[in-house]
Amino acid sequence: MKTPSISKGWNCLIVFAFYVFLTCTAHAQVNFVQITDPHIFDDINEDGSRLDDKAAFASFIEKINQRVVEKKAEDGSTYDFVVVTGDLGLEQLVKGIDEGSRGNRLKAGAVELASLIGLSKISTWLFVPGNNDLLDENPINIKYYYEFIEALQEVVKAAENRINIIDLCAEDNSKSNGQSPPAKKFFQIRNYAFVGFNDASFKNSDLNPDGSPLRVGPPRRINENFDLQMKNVADVSRQVNDKDVQYVYVFHHIPEIDDPYFVTLDDQQEPLKTRRTHEQLIGGVYVYSSWFVKTDVRKEWNKIVTNQKVKGVFAGHFHDHKKSTYQNFDWLRSRLYLSDTTAKLHISPPLALKKQRGQEEQARGFQEAYLDSEGKVTTRIFWFETAGWNLSAEVAEVEVASHKQFELGLTYEGLNRLKEAEAAYFKATESNWPPTRQAAVTSLKRVIENQESFLTKNVNGPLGVAWGAGLTAVGTALVTAALTLIGLGFVWGLSIPLRRHWKKKGHNKLKIGPFVDTPNGVSGHRFEQIVLLIHGRLRTHFKPRKLMKGVPRLPLIAKSQSAEVVELAESVVPGAVGKYIASVLKKKDQAQYSIDGVIHSHKWWENCLFFVSLRDNYDDRLLKNWHEVSSVRHIVVEERKLAFNALKRLVRYMHK
Repeated sequence: MKTPSISKGWNCLIVFAFYVFLTCTAHAQVNFVQITDPHIFDDINEDGSRLDDKAAFASFIEKINQRVVEKKAEDGSTYDFVVVTGDLGLEQLVKGIDEGSRGNRLKAGAVELASLIGLSKISTWLFVPGNNDLLDENPINIKYYYEFIEALQEVVKAAENRINIIDLCAEDNSKSNGQSPPAKKFFQIRNYAFVGFNDASFKNSDLNPDGSPLRVGPPRRINENFDLQMKNVADVSRQVNDKDVQYVYVFHHIPEIDDPYFVTLDDQQEPLKTRRTHEQLIGGVYVYSSWFVKTDVRKEWNKIVTNQKVKGVFAGHFHDHKKSTYQNFDWLRSRLYLSDTTAKLHISPPLALKKQRGQEEQARGFQEAYLDSEGKVTTRIFWFETAGWNLSAEVAEVEVASHKQFELGLTYEGLNRLKEAEAAYFKATESNWPPTRQAAVTSLKRVIENQESFLTKNVNGPLGVAWGAGLTAVGTALVTAALTLIGLGFVWGLSIPLRRHWKKKGHNKLKIGPFVDTPNGVSGHRFEQIVLLIHGRLRTHFKPRKLMKGVPRLPLIAKSQSAEVVELAESVVPGAVGKYIASVLKKKDQAQYSIDGVIHSHKWWENCLFFVSLRDNYDDRLLKNWHEVSSVRHIVVEERKLAFNALKRLVRYMHK
């Protein structure tokens, strides 16, 4: 339990640090929603789920409208746009009917979709095509997708409901008359650019005349579509390299990584058996990929993914019923995708019921994305379940707690109990979701500014009275010096009990990193994520078991949000005082244990060196050093092994 003196001293430091942080200039951010694979026009499919899919789409509109109201109440913001990353199911609108009837079917479909979108409180909607928006998945039939989007634009325009429909893969915008460069077609918000990538044909599925998959004979479409697919990638590259944008985000339908269905198959099962016979054409490590494209297409795409301007890539396409498929990439069978691919890729679960009917677990929903002032992406998924729309249990627990504290802060502020409001808002800043944290920080700044500052109450007031009474300059200097000495003595006197308090806060906490990666800085970031992943798995394993009562089963992950505050304190407050405050804030976040090290790899060398250390910071004790050598091809396997061994060693040490 905190003593009053500790709490008072700590709050003074926190208020000062936050005030320094909050007085800095704020930058604008972007917040949007991604929805994928609604399949609302699938009149004919294996489970006849069209009515369910339409109901899910209507429920999605209702949910985002609710979120808009919530966001406006919290911080006055809203979503900037909704992006639909393919598979409305347009193929079924034009399949099996003559050419003359297709136009009418597409217009009727546009009216149907517009009636749903017209209810949205978010005015801007972006679209890219999916493979089921192409008749027979043939790219020559993209014309029906363009015709549908144009009809949709006309319908919403006629309705005058402020909805703006934007096709990020619009054909006319990518053309040039030969006398000038192609026009821009990305959607732009300040220095953020949102680029559409038409990869709807990248499955390159060969079909029999009856429409069934062709499993024998040489592949045809992978060769026939090659030039068009190279053009599609080049079109994205041109937009990414536009000099007027700083951060770029790519929206497409089919992710390049393993298909979750393919990873469940034996290599002798189709289509893997056919793919194995064409390894030289597609690259042997990409046999399980959702893309079935030539290596040259993938090489050009890799240049885009590794471009420093590209901060995020968003896709859909999967219909796997397991939620974990969309939350991490631990299930991948191939481990040789570029680290930029797995770090930047965000896959939304589908909205449609397709391929999930009858499953005990279902993964349907939409993805909310937040882009900060440095272009970094934070995402979270809202799951469509029987009880409504829900975040995952762990995310929801933190978010609900933060919202309660935020609402409590509003109540206290309304009653003019500013100290209590300040404490509640400060607790609300612990949210991991940036918009929630930003709203709490803004409110915290407001109540701090509304309170009478420490300097006004304890320094300026007495000095003003003294000046009015005719005190001399020497007397003023003496009073100021005395107050300064008293303040320093107060802070120094707090140091001993605060150290005990900090030690308690850091007890049994584990700090992960830094892992210095030479020379390219990729493996280090990945290794930190792997340690977090293994920790999460261990926690899931032990959670339902009543083992080791009375002692912690696993260390807690130390999460610090004060690094920027520390830097600001050092820069704003001059001299020794600034350094002392910075050291105070650093000690406050010190965890009892730490895992860090060095990873050395080079593209011209076949091996990778690992130097990993596990420490007890309180006893200044090195618990274990690992020096390992691994081949580059097995680097991820070795990283997982090291992460598990380090955590296992730490758990045993904690339970001694």
